[in-house]
Order: sequence, then structure tokens, then C-alpha cells
Amino acid sequence: MAVPYTNPGDALQLYTRVEKVPGYFNYDDAQHFQLVLRMQSLMGITGDLLEIGCWKGRSALFMSFFVQPRERLIISDVFSQPANDVYSEYPSVDEVKKNLEMNPNIASSQLLFLEGNSANLQLPPDVKLRFAHIDGGHSFQECYRDLITITPRMILNGVVVIDDYDHPDWPEVKLAADTWLKKYSQFRVLGELNRNVAKGKKIYLINIASSNQ
Repeated sequence: MAVPYTNPGDALQLYTRVEKVPGYFNYDDAQHFQLVLRMQSLMGITGDLLEIGCWKGRSALFMSFFVQPRERLIISDVFSQPANDVYSEYPSVDEVKKNLEMNPNIASSQLLFLEGNSANLQLPPDVKLRFAHIDGGHSFQECYRDLITITPRMILNGVVVIDDYDHPDWPEVKLAADTWLKKYSQFRVLGELNRNVAKGKKIYLINIASSNQ
């Protein structure tokens, strides 16, 4: 069950809990995620939440606090398997699950872990997404493929967040996102937001069509 964070300092209060988990999801991201996820809830928008690329689960843990009854948080990652991108370590599913236990209010039945390269991602047929955080592979093909995979699952007013947009080290992420946006015009830019001490941005996109084109 989602925790009703209602005070002005909610994002900071919650972020201080999740920052115990190593990762690159920062306070700016926490404010932006909370604004979008709470706005959706207040508007009565319901659907599953997805993250492609969780590493140790800091951002996934933050997202878990906004999962409503009858919603799921779906987490896709290579986990302990090697990825095309090189990281210092590849956390196991069990390690990420352990970090998600820092939120005692989300039921295990609301968590779905999909292990393996997102090129082979198979979402259950009943998944309809209101929020998707794309932070997987940084090549054009990987990022574009992730976006194509989620496109038919995004509901009206569903929001896609793409990490490392306009990052100088990974220029293909921006190219993939821009190419996808040209093809799927029902997605419009909500914001292209800078992040404190981060090279790249997160871009927020909303689905304004009742069905995908």
C-alpha cells in the first residue's frame, strides 16, 4: 500500500531513506518523480510502474513508495549477468530484493523481477503502464528497442522517463529518444530536466493519445 506522503518536505524525507542504497538517482530526481507519480495518483490514473535498469535498486525503491493497491512495480535488469555497458559490479536479484525490503508497505505480490537483457524483455500480457523509467543500455539500438517495447503498454497520461538524455558520454541515448519521438507523436515532452552534479538530463514524456498509433 502506498505511503501517503503529504508534507512539503516529503521528497527530502523519502530520499534520505532510499539514498542508503548505492546509486545515481539523486534528490532532483526524487522531487521530479514524486511530482509526476503523486499527480497521477491525484488524477485517478492507475497502472503498473516499470524500471528498465535498476542496478542496486535506489530509484526502484523510491518508486515503490508510490505503488497503489492493484498496481505492480516491474523491475527489469541483467542483474548478475554481464551487460553490454561495463559496471563495477552486477548486483543479484536477491540483493535488489533485499534493498526493496526497506519499504515495508509494499507486498511481494506487487513486485515483479524480470532478469536478463532487455532485448529479450517479455512483459506479461496484462501489463498497462502509467510510469516507465528507462535506464538500461546506452547504445542507440538498446535504448530505442526499450522504448519500442513499452510503447504499446503506455496508458493515456502515462509518463516515460529516459535517463542520461543529452549525456556527453552516451550521445546515442538522445538520438534514440528523438528518433522514437518522431515516430510516436502521441508522446509529448513534459520536461527536459537538469540534475545536480550529473552530466546528463532526464527527459519526461507523456502519452496524450488514448491509443498508440
